[in-house]
Amino acid sequence: MKRKIFFLIALGALALGLVTATPTSAAPEATFTVNTTKINGFDGVCNGAECAFAEAINAANANAGKDKIKFNIPAAMDPGCTVGTGVCIISLEATAPEITDPVVIDGYSQPGASPNTLVQGLDTQLKIHVEGQRGLFDGLVVSGGNSEIKGLALTDFHFAIVIKSGSNRVRGNFVGVNPDGSIGEFNERGVSIEPENIVVDNQIGGEMAANRNLISGSYYIGIFVSASTLTKVQGNYIGTDTSGLTDLGNPSIGIWVTNSSAVSIGGLNNGAGNVISGNDSSGMTIEDGTLSSKIIGNYIGVGADGKTELGNQGGIYITGKVKNLHLITNIIANNALVGVSIGGAETKNIYLTRNSIYNNFGELGIDLYTGVSGVTSNDLKDVDAGPNHLQNFPVLTLVEPNFLGTTIKGKLNSTPNKTFRIEFFTNPTCDASGHGEGKHYLGIVVVQTNNNGNVNFTFNTPKILLAGTQVTANATSTAGDGTPLNTSEFSKCKAAE
Repeated sequence: MKRKIFFLIALGALALGLVTATPTSAAPEATFTVNTTKINGFDGVCNGAECAFAEAINAANANAGKDKIKFNIPAAMDPGCTVGTGVCIISLEATAPEITDPVVIDGYSQPGASPNTLVQGLDTQLKIHVEGQRGLFDGLVVSGGNSEIKGLALTDFHFAIVIKSGSNRVRGNFVGVNPDGSIGEFNERGVSIEPENIVVDNQIGGEMAANRNLISGSYYIGIFVSASTLTKVQGNYIGTDTSGLTDLGNPSIGIWVTNSSAVSIGGLNNGAGNVISGNDSSGMTIEDGTLSSKIIGNYIGVGADGKTELGNQGGIYITGKVKNLHLITNIIANNALVGVSIGGAETKNIYLTRNSIYNNFGELGIDLYTGVSGVTSNDLKDVDAGPNHLQNFPVLTLVEPNFLGTTIKGKLNSTPNKTFRIEFFTNPTCDASGHGEGKHYLGIVVVQTNNNGNVNFTFNTPKILLAGTQVTANATSTAGDGTPLNTSEFSKCKAAE
């Protein structure tokens, strides 16, 4: 009955042209409606006469339950709004009040705003622009948990969104980008998850088109994930413009993950993959004890169409005791340096499968980095130690097309009496090293080495490869139960005869 009475009161207020603003003594799950671009208002109180953004946050903090902050700023009357575009700018003079109680901040409630509807690209219409001052302070800080921020443009902050708690959602925002899609004043970081203690179940973006964030132009890092578990980063454009085809860039790193576990970047379902391209350092850096995480179905160095060249400086850098990280069905291409670099003596169980890795100009497609870039030579019985145990790569001896397809033969020397997965790829050209990358996945064979660590293998594909097509392979060691462990660098190229 209380909900019904509140609903009727709210309808009446709207009919009179007023805004709804529930006082702090109201029932749980109240709605506070911002109706001015002023920061704090006249009296510090969110009410029907005037409710500023900071006042709404304070009111939501004081009210138990998961409240809503909506916007109904009269763009034609408020001096902080542009009449032609309907965009209203809330210029903060300091960090907004810290969000200490669950809340949904919904920028799409402002008249004229709407979420993205496109499968490729962004037609998002944002009308609330929250800006800082030359990066001197943070923007929105979420410590209460179970909150959602959507439909805002946030620029010119130290860290635009800081998450210190769990079960939060950041969806459908432009971070570092103005509402019209142009590059905004730099944030140092876009979205930063950096709690004092481990937090669980935060999500940046999502599989639905409406949840896609555009996170570009951050001076240091687009998305930073630290001390977190079960974090999901899905469906975002990180380093591009609204088309997903042009470089707006984060001048340093697209995504940086450290000291976290069970992080999912991308995913198997449609819409889950991120576009991580145009970043001036690495597209992604994974480091410092990150465990049991997955990078699946992302475009790293290509545009949202999966084709346009839009490289980062480097694709993915993995180092510092990272373990049990799976890279699956990503496109990693056109980066100025390495495609995937795996470094650190205690970094292991980095498994790559069915990725398309090609056209990474400066270095290898996969580099087991020991301090010097380039091919790491095989050693007898694979007894050396290092990143991914410096897993030996296969040696291809024959690529022979025939009327049934193509036969590929080769050999592997590695740890004796162990099972390995050998994956095969075609490439238009080889690296300068003579070793390949792996653009088109062909398939896999599973083999077991003998007492001397040797095994010969034959792989047949129904594809009839044209003469001169370059074929490569890599090897992945497995545990006793068949679980994939450590993936090697790519083999030397072998041309179809």
